[in-house]
Order: sequence, then structure tokens, then C-alpha cells
Amino acid sequence: MQKIKDKKDYGEWTLPRSWEEVTLSQLLALEGVTSPIKIISVLSGRGEDEVAALPVQFADAIVSELGWIASPPSVEPSASCVINGETYRVNVSENLSLGEFVAVQSVRQADPSDVATVLAIVCRRAGEVYDIEFENGKVAERKEMFLSAPCTEALKVIGFFLTLWSLSEGNSQRCSQMKEEALRLTRESIETLRNGTGGIGSWSKWRATRRLRALEKHIRTTY
Repeated sequence: MQKIKDKKDYGEWTLPRSWEEVTLSQLLALEGVTSPIKIISVLSGRGEDEVAALPVQFADAIVSELGWIASPPSVEPSASCVINGETYRVNVSENLSLGEFVAVQSVRQADPSDVATVLAIVCRRAGEVYDIEFENGKVAERKEMFLSAPCTEALKVIGFFLTLWSLSEGNSQRCSQMKEEALRLTRESIETLRNGTGGIGSWSKWRATRRLRALEKHIRTTY
């Protein structure tokens, strides 16, 4: 962090020198922001009214120290990140468990921008398992930890996870498509039997229809 001190009565202002010193919480707060007052407020931790009251010359000095924000943070996606000396890793041995998938899907449907909670769910220390105990005892705490972490560390894992998520969503979509196709073919077979165009006797037709009905129910409830 760098410190800029006003010659008069505005005190010392602490500002990040690069994206490595910007927290995930600050990065999220900057999304879509173009106002210099808001940008300085977010990165300095000072109120917008306080920023607006600064002399133009001092405000310009602050802005000149923040030229690096013109280039977005550049990070390579990674399965792990290091925060406060601890390594946190996305579980890739089985990609996402069903519990993780459902929890993440619920969070993203409620608030697509809540990446900190997503990280709290999927990015854990070695040996930790996502279960009810973890959800109730750790997720809220980890969310705050990720919000306070350097955005460059969080972004590495976010980029990696979104790749896994897109693959999981793709697989889920393909399963849904296969289910719909199976149901369509089953319904067509039932209609064929009903219309008497299958070339079989009444008793065989009745038994075949029952089996197809059972198959239709099985497809609906199982897949």
C-alpha cells in the first residue's frame, strides 16, 4: 500500500499500488463504476462525501497514483490459491459433488454476482469435505475470508471453477435433452399401440402398454 498525505488538513490516504493489493470485495464494488469519486472511495476506504470534499489538486494526485486500474487484473486460472499462508483448492478429483453442485446452483440463481459464497463452497483446505457441518459452520466465515483476500488470488480460482461449472451445466443440459428424447420415443410407442398400428394382439398390446407406462414413469423420476 502507498500513502499520500495532504499538505493541509486532509490527512494521510492509503491506496493500493496494484491489483495484488485490491481485495475481492473492492473489486466487486468497482464493477461497472466509472465515477472517480466512487473509485477513490472504494480503493481508499474513505466515504464518498469525504472524497468529494477534497481539493482538486489533491484528488488529481490520488488519481495519478491509480493509473494501473486502466488495465484489468491478469491472472491464469488455477485449481488453488494461497490466502494468509493457507492453500485452498477446488476439488477436481470428482469435479463437483452433487451437494456442491446444488449449493452453487442455488447461490447463482439467487445472486449471480455472489462469487465469494461460491468460493466458500467449492474452494477448501486439504481434507475438508463439503457437507451439512461444513455448510453450517464454515461457509459464512470463508465467504468473509475470500472477500478480504487479494482479488488476484480469488480470481485464479474463480476462473478455474467457472470452467468446471460450464462443463457440469453442459453435462446436465445434455442429460435433460436425453431424458426428453427418451420420453418422446416412449410416448410415440404408446400412441402406436393405442392406434392399433403395432401389428400385435390385444393381450400383448395391453402388456406392452403397461411396460411402456412403467418405463415412462421410471425415466421421469430417475433421470
